[in-house]
Amino acid sequence: MYEDLVKGENLQKYREHIDDRKDVGAYTRSLLDLHDGIAFIEKWKRNYGQDDLTVDAYGNYGLRRVTNESGLFMSSYDYDLRYKTTLKGPRDNLQGAGSREELLKQFKIEKKHLTENKWTMEYFAKQTKDLFRTQRQAADFSGYKALQKEKGLEQFYWRMYNPSTGYAPARSAVELEKQAKEIYKRSIPTVEKKFLSQKVISRYLMQELADRDYGANVWNYGFGEGKNSRTWSHITSPVPNPDYRGAFSQNQVFVNGKWTGLPSPFADSNETNTPGWLGVEGVQEKQESYRYMGMGMPYRSPFKVREGATAEKLALQKQIDDLTKLVQTKYKLAVVQPVKKVLVDTSGGKPAHPEMIPGEHPTKFFNRKGEEIIQTKTGKRIKHKNFTKVLNRGGGLKTILEKPGTIISSNPGTIIHSTTGPSGTWTT
Repeated sequence: MYEDLVKGENLQKYREHIDDRKDVGAYTRSLLDLHDGIAFIEKWKRNYGQDDLTVDAYGNYGLRRVTNESGLFMSSYDYDLRYKTTLKGPRDNLQGAGSREELLKQFKIEKKHLTENKWTMEYFAKQTKDLFRTQRQAADFSGYKALQKEKGLEQFYWRMYNPSTGYAPARSAVELEKQAKEIYKRSIPTVEKKFLSQKVISRYLMQELADRDYGANVWNYGFGEGKNSRTWSHITSPVPNPDYRGAFSQNQVFVNGKWTGLPSPFADSNETNTPGWLGVEGVQEKQESYRYMGMGMPYRSPFKVREGATAEKLALQKQIDDLTKLVQTKYKLAVVQPVKKVLVDTSGGKPAHPEMIPGEHPTKFFNRKGEEIIQTKTGKRIKHKNFTKVLNRGGGLKTILEKPGTIISSNPGTIIHSTTGPSGTWTT
């Protein structure tokens, strides 16, 4: 059932199937949890802070499609010897991981086979558009427009607004849902709830990518390699509804006589501007030497050669620290303190990764129309406790007399109904 779900197959035949993940591989469990997380994100975007049963959204079909295209879920490899493939070994390594640590190790080894990585990366970039939109709304509500007086911050003043979520990044769909719903129970303005919920969603996706050894890819896109690709840099015209490309650049705004970066909207107050859990470190590119074109003419890329992620992170961190100190000293803006909350995962096993835990899961599966596909997931007959059969042996319940036009102002309680059949009269 689960491999068909991952591949986007018809699930009608599993209508009465037991919802039990203990017998599926570790990689399948991980993909299912990512599927559940994306489904929750789509539900949340349509109905902030409220439950919505139509959780199977368009994003899941894209995720299933690219996963199926990887070729890792073709069971014909096992019984049809005509198939000659190099994917059986990587598949078995991923599915056979006995722990989360071993699965993350296999993610690095088999990274080139994980087609869901690129899709998740693109989905994350689109998600950050909602993050920035809600950040600006919350900043305007909280009085951050005062920063427009600072030369260089006239346009991107709202990026200085960045309250903390109070949570480590969610590492499962269950944990993400708990975080987002708890935020909506806080006594804070609605605009701040919207921003913080988008922030925990973004951090969840970043953590998923980091677990799949895609942290460097996240950093490179955010660094905005190349002058023309930066949305937060010194560009001639603003980009409408931008994503996070360039949000890690050191050349976002010109303040106090020098170019500087802006605070990352993904970091909490107890973290560095580029959180350590993203796993970004080392040298991304080496010094480019001269290349020789036709006629022996030397050529070198006109763009500045990057120093490497470690040096870039440190330089950006110093810029952010200096800019934050300048703004706080000059404008005395209120600092939103993070809310300390501890989530307790009652699913058992390892709290941070319930998708790795065998047994039944409270997952709902829906078709494109929003209709639940698998309604009975336990495989057990439903015990009806709300009615009682009473044989009429001289006793039974009497009919309640009611005058026409009677208005019942209170709860009438259980409805009494008598039925006569071959074996006598019985009442529910």
